[in-house]
Amino acid sequence: MPENTKNQTETEDSPTTLTWWQHVRKRPGMYLGRVNNRGFVDNLKGLLSNGLSTQEAIVALTITGDRSVELEIIAPGMTFYPEWEPGRFGDFCMELLVFAALSSKCTLELRPAEGRSFNHRFQVGVPAFIEANDPPIVCTSMQLTFTLDPIIWGEDFALDPDYLIGELRTFAYLHPETRFDVRYRVRGEDCRVMLHYVNGLRDYLRHLGVGTFAPTILAVACREEVADFYLDFAFGFNGNSVDPALFKSYVNDVHTHEHGTHEEALLDGVADAFSRYLKNAEATEAHDLSHENILKTLIGALSVRHPAAVYEGATRTKLGNEDVIAPISQLVSDRLFAVLAASEEETRRFIRYNLRVREC
Repeated sequence: MPENTKNQTETEDSPTTLTWWQHVRKRPGMYLGRVNNRGFVDNLKGLLSNGLSTQEAIVALTITGDRSVELEIIAPGMTFYPEWEPGRFGDFCMELLVFAALSSKCTLELRPAEGRSFNHRFQVGVPAFIEANDPPIVCTSMQLTFTLDPIIWGEDFALDPDYLIGELRTFAYLHPETRFDVRYRVRGEDCRVMLHYVNGLRDYLRHLGVGTFAPTILAVACREEVADFYLDFAFGFNGNSVDPALFKSYVNDVHTHEHGTHEEALLDGVADAFSRYLKNAEATEAHDLSHENILKTLIGALSVRHPAAVYEGATRTKLGNEDVIAPISQLVSDRLFAVLAASEEETRRFIRYNLRVREC
């Protein structure tokens, strides 16, 4: 075979090199999970989770059309780098790239604390105008305006405000320092929903307690930095094992429905607190302090923000970090034991009806 023919064959068979926006548009499911309202909201929450810190912030989101959105984030310390490449643009990088690539048009305005703003524009996912911002800039606010591309999302796709607000409500409980302002229109009428839960998961616990048949008792809450991670929990007991379990756990704002070491640590702490109380009370009856039995009446939520979270399996739904076990377990045990000791009557009643092993 002639040399030039061989080279031509190898060139034709070589894989095509795609730009980042071509790759996202070619395989949107890899980045969204699914191309629908759930995928849109998941990417939005990822953007907010990566960009928001524990400082005060404002997130204003306006649905201006079936597929059009204006998003403004006012928060200190948002860092952006000059390169529009995955992993090299800033805190919001990947989620911003996904929205830009999957939109028919998209504009981004970066606003530093001092000096002029920087603007970026995209047409059908392709960078149309990228304004250099070298060296990296630290912004106090940003505005993202985009219209989702019907070629990707479908001509019949329309953003669902009810689903969006429902998902953001849970997200707002995890970010008590952030105010959310959502605006949209229904049958020609302007609508606005404000979400700001200053007590975080404490407010979430009160919200859950309203919806159960029995009031939440022996409630305990904590929000602080522990070791190398941020811990937030609020839980209690509904005192009625007939009610369904209403306990959820999160890691870096993602619902860990397959549980993990953080949830196991909390249950260890709960069991230890009751064990300490029973020992001090010199209880002689047998009690079931298994995780399964505790979960029957546990109500509330646990949130961990870990800079080096390690997950079991291919998804981020089960935490595997062992470094969270001892700090969470000890803190939960100490906080709950104090509540048990201060609420003798409720504690004894709960133990008698929910933890004591009854003879057949």
